[in-house]
Amino acid sequence: EGGYTTSIEIRYEYQPLLYISIALLATSIATLPAVSLTLLTYLGTSLSLSVLCIATVIALTARKSPWRITVTSYPPVIEMGAQGEIVIDVESSALTLLIIREAKILGDYGFESKLVSVQHVSTVCSKLILTYSGRLGMHIATGVKLILVDLLNTLRIHIAAPITPMVIRVSPTISTALVARAAPSTRLLGTAASRRRGSGTMVYSIREYVPGDDYRRIEWKATARTGKLMVREYEHETLRGVILALSLHDGFFEGNPSAFELLTPILIRLAISIASAGMWLRVAIVTERGFSISEKITKYSLRELARCFSSVEWPQAPVVYSSSNRVLKHMIRIAVEESCREPCSIITVLDPIEDVDVVMLSDLLGILARGRHVLRALLVSPRIVRFAAGTLHLAELYALKMEIARLRNTARALPRICIPLIGASLSEISNRIEHILSKGLLH
Repeated sequence: EGGYTTSIEIRYEYQPLLYISIALLATSIATLPAVSLTLLTYLGTSLSLSVLCIATVIALTARKSPWRITVTSYPPVIEMGAQGEIVIDVESSALTLLIIREAKILGDYGFESKLVSVQHVSTVCSKLILTYSGRLGMHIATGVKLILVDLLNTLRIHIAAPITPMVIRVSPTISTALVARAAPSTRLLGTAASRRRGSGTMVYSIREYVPGDDYRRIEWKATARTGKLMVREYEHETLRGVILALSLHDGFFEGNPSAFELLTPILIRLAISIASAGMWLRVAIVTERGFSISEKITKYSLRELARCFSSVEWPQAPVVYSSSNRVLKHMIRIAVEESCREPCSIITVLDPIEDVDVVMLSDLLGILARGRHVLRALLVSPRIVRFAAGTLHLAELYALKMEIARLRNTARALPRICIPLIGASLSEISNRIEHILSKGLLH
């Protein structure tokens, strides 16, 4: 905003030339009494003192000179897999003595930037062009790190400076190809809408009048066309809405690609299949940094899915204690009270970490059953997702076995509502792990 950046951290690394100069100076001083002022001693002393003086001047200049580091342009929204360009202006009088070698944006786990070019606008101002590789979700950058060297390569200077938080959203692609792909079955989840006669607002069929029918249901156009008294029959509306609730602790954001990035296409295909069946959908996502609930999504507003998943904020630092499952129950109750005037299907995607999560699901089942809602819990863990994608390391297989045992306990405690999300059952995955461990290979 026109002012100079404050709270800059500067760290120095001494390069080999500086060490050589110090050694040369020490050698010259040691030989001075024996050789007197010979030409070699004079030259060694002069060169080493010059290098040390230049390094001192550069260090003081970098420390005392004001720095202004501003982000002038960046893409607020990009598609997953694409690259965006970030432009940063660096202004300081110390740039007359220094050269920018590297630059990096300081952000969350998924923020990856690379310096492409440095344009020298003037002797005291440089323009940095960086590319940003998008990983699904919302990323917040809070600082810039620069690495500079002087012309003689005596010092390597690291500068870390805060910037106004920069928010970039990376959106998944909702294309016709994705819609056409086979989606997970919705009947197993209790979300398949069945057409049958009953009370409602949509016309089920038109038939001939029989004594006792309500005169308000007479279809006059059909009566005039057929010459017989015709009445409308309405469709009974059941499970017209679905709440898809995701609980994502910070373990879902580890790895590259992360479990969150691998899980999102599966959930998008599930959401598309629900919307294609004529039902509305709301997506609710809770992380360690808060929760959000989308508007109603239909087959005519599938772009809302991209906005939902692009708004998931990545963690800046690891959180030891997970609280996302604690908020899940409260978030689902809010979504149901706001949207489900008739029975809805609630699909939760979560990783039950502790016994209290099983109690939470049991309590939630009782609350939703009183409103005749259907609850299904899709059990999954980050390592299971990465194992299914073939990106899990061999050293993590023993931890994965413990996670599968934990999910099995949850499924046994609540067999009516708990379903494994990945196509294979937990037993099949466990057998596959035992086979891999016995062979010592990970395919």
